[in-house]
Amino acid sequence: QGFYSSWGLANGTLSAHFRNRDDTSAFYDAERLSDFSIAQHVKFVDIDGGEQNAQLFYYLRYQDDKNYYRVEIQNQAVIVGKMEAGIFTEIKRISGSALAQAYDSAFTSLRIFGTGTAARDLGEFDIAIRVVGSVVEVSIDGKKVLVAKDTAGTFAEGNIGFAVAMDNGTASFLNSMQFDDVTISRYVLANQASYAYELITPAIGGNAAIYRFSLANQTFTSGIDG
Repeated sequence: QGFYSSWGLANGTLSAHFRNRDDTSAFYDAERLSDFSIAQHVKFVDIDGGEQNAQLFYYLRYQDDKNYYRVEIQNQAVIVGKMEAGIFTEIKRISGSALAQAYDSAFTSLRIFGTGTAARDLGEFDIAIRVVGSVVEVSIDGKKVLVAKDTAGTFAEGNIGFAVAMDNGTASFLNSMQFDDVTISRYVLANQASYAYELITPAIGGNAAIYRFSLANQTFTSGIDG
């Protein structure tokens, strides 16, 4: 949402065009979830510069705009925190060389939104976020880069959302983030020792049905995309 932002859905891909600090978001609001995972393929398109300032947010167990867990993906950092009563608290972060080596032990630097040809520039990647109990795990391209725990266990369930933004203080850069193969999986207790996946019909991608995925001021009800 916002003056500088627009969303589009075509051929199984959800795209967000965005500028400045504009926080434009989409929410899966068909149900409230407790233990779950969200996975998607993300492609950053650097239209006219500024990938260093791109940001990708995930809202987890979202209650309202003042209460939720949040995963923030920056170009060279991953941060897990929570917003409680409108006050944001960082729980854990990984950045710089530590993030690079968590992704690949041979790397000393990594640019998640980098669009160059170097191996350390991803630009396009798979992301998975797993929330079980009070623990949030973040993986990029199948590599677990951050595990954070909220010892207070503040939020037990809620909705899921994701958002894009620029943090460059001006409206001079226009960029796009494309999302595909979005899947949300509910965790159910298989036995006292383990959880099993129960796939919720993928929201976006391939020929998947779309179930109430709210984008900007629109709501896509159940149907076939693609």
